Amino acid sequence: MVDAGPESEMGRNSSAIGAFKHALRLLGVFAHGTTAAPQIQLGDASVALVEERLRGAGLLPVR
Repeated sequence: MVDAGPESEMGRNSSAIGAFKHALRLLGVFAHGTTAAPQIQLGDASVALVEERLRGAGLLPVR
């Protein structure tokens, strides 16, 4: 999960925090997955990867 964001675009902290926030958003805990500055936001492909991993772990319904 912590490697959801591409290394060429962001550091490990931005990737990990963004992935956890989006995971919690997808699970209905948070209203949004936005991180505070200076963190870099995850792109759509990275958010889709987080969703895929949650589905693979059985934490979200399979489409």
